Amino acid sequence: MTLFEHSEIAKREAIERVERNAEPDWIEKAVDVIACIARRQAYLTTDDVWPYLPGVPHERRAMGPVMTRAAKLGLIARTGEYRQSVRAVNHGRPVTVWESLL
Repeated sequence: MTLFEHSEIAKREAIERVERNAEPDWIEKAVDVIACIARRQAYLTTDDVWPYLPGVPHERRAMGPVMTRAAKLGLIARTGEYRQSVRAVNHGRPVTVWESLL
């Protein structure tokens, strides 16, 4: 197994672990919010989603798996572009720009 293959497996396992530890109702609500935003906007980031969610989940990293789930459902797709986050908790780190498929 190559180093890349090993890192991809580790990444997938981490995402699955985060999703398992997040509240199922919160995940479902987040996917619904993504669908609503994707119907209104051609592009979105997690910064667009957070304001509409009921609080912060126990597993704060849950947004990554949520976005991945929304992509698997055909709601959004990665653009390969990034924007600087406007959320203070992100300290200006880059966040993925997603394209609406709706």
